Amino acid sequence: MYIKTVSPDSGQVLYLNVEIEIEDYMRFNGRSEVHRYVVKNIKVTETLTLKAFAKDIKRILLSAGRLPENLEQVLMDSFGISKDAIPELVEYMFPSNNALI
Repeated sequence: MYIKTVSPDSGQVLYLNVEIEIEDYMRFNGRSEVHRYVVKNIKVTETLTLKAFAKDIKRILLSAGRLPENLEQVLMDSFGISKDAIPELVEYMFPSNNALI
């Protein structure tokens, strides 16, 4: 999943590809099962600037010949981009078409 963050050193907007490993602990409480989810590990696998990230996504989107009607859903499902990161990304890729999302 890509999340948007800001570098504390430079103030630059960055997109991090984050992998989260979760463990499910199950125990029995009388007759019912109780599940507890614990974050085991968080790993950043890639860091991209807004420019590089937008360029990659735009190239892939436009290779199909047209933009999908449900752009926001495609960005979340196919590219793993968090919902709060999408508006700025779309505005950067398509400045005059913010109505796409």
